[in-house]
Amino acid sequence: MVSRQNIIRVADFIDSTTRSWRTELILNTFSKDDAQKILQIPLTHIPHDGFLV
Repeated sequence: MVSRQNIIRVADFIDSTTRSWRTELILNTFSKDDAQKILQIPLTHIPHDGFLV
């Protein structure tokens, strides 16, 4: 389990094994409305290196 103090990147909300959102963590971190919007964002199933935008 990730402590809220350790969450510093979007990747912390993604299960690296299944490449899916960590739904329970998102629901426990954000408001219901924000969590629903976040969970609607599709994730790629193809791993790639991180980069700064």
